[in-house]
Amino acid sequence: MNPYAISSQNTSRSVDLDLFGLHPPLPEDIRWAKPLLRASGRQGCENGFAGLYAWANANQTKIARYKGFFVSCFQDSNDDCAFGFPVGEGDPRGIVQDVLDETERRGVPFRMWGLTESECRRLDALFPARFRFEIVREDADYIYNYTDLAFLPGKKYHQKRNHIAKFKKERNWTYEPLTANALGDCFAMVTQWEKSNEARDSDGLRRELDALERVFACYEQFGCIGGLLRVDGNVVAFTLGEALNENLFCTHFEKAFAAMPGAYQMINQTFAQESLAGFSQINREEDIGDEGLRKAKLSYYPSLLLTKYNVFLAGN
Repeated sequence: MNPYAISSQNTSRSVDLDLFGLHPPLPEDIRWAKPLLRASGRQGCENGFAGLYAWANANQTKIARYKGFFVSCFQDSNDDCAFGFPVGEGDPRGIVQDVLDETERRGVPFRMWGLTESECRRLDALFPARFRFEIVREDADYIYNYTDLAFLPGKKYHQKRNHIAKFKKERNWTYEPLTANALGDCFAMVTQWEKSNEARDSDGLRRELDALERVFACYEQFGCIGGLLRVDGNVVAFTLGEALNENLFCTHFEKAFAAMPGAYQMINQTFAQESLAGFSQINREEDIGDEGLRKAKLSYYPSLLLTKYNVFLAGN
């Protein structure tokens, strides 16, 4: 997950903000962060602690528990902090006002990112005419009905069913839940995948490998759920994510060898069937503005395209 177009640089004028006691997320933060995130009912991929932790290095993420709220901050490509919507019970007005006051005092731009339409309406009601809201299409999350991904019903999924049928017929394949014992095999597979694709975006792929290493190191601690495909005993595809709440699962990573036709469709459907039957919806994150990825995600016909907004001070 890298939906934020965040810089990978390590120095900036704003990264030292100590507002609220912000700090890079630690594995043990899940104990207090996860209950707040789950209780919020937010549907966005940024609401999963495992995904947030995985990309913390690339996104220069900081979090804090402040006045009963989960507060997050990410460093953007202009080296300025972008705050997430405060997550917690009660009125977030005081938290937002503190951010406004502190960013003004430090002379850094105020910005929030990843807000849904309902959160924008709430913010506008709390601070009338104070902010302007900007849609960021590439940050929109693709959310699907479980039954659509698991069973691919109807004519619109005919081609995907054909790819899967061909894969099953031609390959000596097995599916298994992703456990700690298989993480090494999956990392070896994705390392090979990255090498064959590094000409496309070497920096981005290195950040993705780092994110996978981080989440693999805490896979069981974070309660992640994953699955993998083997062909002739070798891993050819895997996927993993986490529950955002009891009804919604978020897929953070999915990898398959493109040279093996049908592998992506196969891991997508089989993982849903075998491992996600308890969920009614599946969030497969954003398309990061990549046209090929956007076409692929739309081809699965999302039930909801969760629009996200950036927020700036009015007049800026």
